[in-house]
Amino acid sequence: ASFGADGQLPGGDYAVPALDIGLGLHPDRVGQGHGGAFVSAIMDFAINTFAPQALRLTVAVFNQRALRLYQDLGFEGTTRFFHHQTEYLVMMKPITPRQAR
Repeated sequence: ASFGADGQLPGGDYAVPALDIGLGLHPDRVGQGHGGAFVSAIMDFAINTFAPQALRLTVAVFNQRALRLYQDLGFEGTTRFFHHQTEYLVMMKPITPRQAR
């Protein structure tokens, strides 16, 4: 995983303060039920290490499996944009004081 500007793509709207997360699951692991634990562990690390007010990630719109997972984890879409002819969705999740332990 990467954090901060490394988790952003050119053309996205990243004006609202949040910690950007860049991540990817190895193709051999996709569809095996590992995604939730993988993303949750990254979120826990980010919250405990950086204490952000919000988490943000950018996902290709065609990646419906990832979109569903992120929505299930509390992320909401904020803006869409195109980069290299692919449509992306920026998603955010506010962090409550209870989550930031």
